[in-house]
Amino acid sequence: MSDPLKSETHSNNFRRLGETEIHLSPIGLGTWQFSSGVGNLGKFWDPLKSDTMTGIVKTALNSGVNWFDTAESYGDGASERNLSTSLKSLDVTPGNVIIADKWWPKQRKASSIIETIEERLKCLQGYPIDLYQIHWPESESWLRTEMKMLAQLVDEGKVKAVGLCNYNRRDLKRAHRQLRKRGIPLASIQMRYSLAHRDIDRNNIMNVAKDLGVSVIAWSPLEQGLLTGRLHDNPESINNLNKHRVEMFGFSPQRLKQTQELINVLKKVAERHHATPAQISVAWLTQFHGESVFAIPGASSIEQAESNCASMLIKLTTDELGEIDEVSKSL
Repeated sequence: MSDPLKSETHSNNFRRLGETEIHLSPIGLGTWQFSSGVGNLGKFWDPLKSDTMTGIVKTALNSGVNWFDTAESYGDGASERNLSTSLKSLDVTPGNVIIADKWWPKQRKASSIIETIEERLKCLQGYPIDLYQIHWPESESWLRTEMKMLAQLVDEGKVKAVGLCNYNRRDLKRAHRQLRKRGIPLASIQMRYSLAHRDIDRNNIMNVAKDLGVSVIAWSPLEQGLLTGRLHDNPESINNLNKHRVEMFGFSPQRLKQTQELINVLKKVAERHHATPAQISVAWLTQFHGESVFAIPGASSIEQAESNCASMLIKLTTDELGEIDEVSKSL
């Protein structure tokens, strides 16, 4: 397979991750769906066949995606193994794609960051970790100790860059300061962020991240399918969704009614671009804030992967960005 990082057409779209030397496509492939139905987080998705996962990865690579987001907790390592197995089957050389991984902190001390890194690398089967993130701010150690452990991994060459997920504004600043003392940039903060969930705009995490030079990685950028508009067109289809995702994201007839105006605007803009509301949603996320925001939509099928990747081909106008912003920011 051709090297996804050496395509001049694709690389022209890459943008810098924080203040690191890593350059990423505006969207990556989230691989929560690769969890094989295992563990607490794996139950959110039905298991995918191996050829489906490989097809999703191949589609992403061929569409200009150069990075993949996984986590220890996605199927207790299943996502890492399934992702790396797919990359190996496609003859992708380690180092020719970017891997973002996450350490699971619950009921653990920060020392576990060091103690478990070899297991993460083993699950990735030779693919190095470029960005290592703490999944939640819920370890049993102080934040400064967590940052010390992340810095040690960078110093030892086990990972290239480090980031946070789901931290608040105060701890974002503190973590940045602690790492800076070691000469290491805080590359990113991964947060739930979509047109239907803009808390980080209101609580100032977005502005703080921009001021610090920290990239934002938006997880669940389509709000688990809400922003496709399909649920609005067929409200009864909520009953067919995974119950864990329904509970986590609060899907209800009231929520559909609350977001209907946004869907109407997305459909209108999508029609102009011969696109879908989902594609416009992802394009907005990766364009409204300049190059500060990346998105990691997942996919359970090759068709979903194709649709998500096509968002990188859409260029929204200033008026369209503003129109969508206006209708979404009160949700």
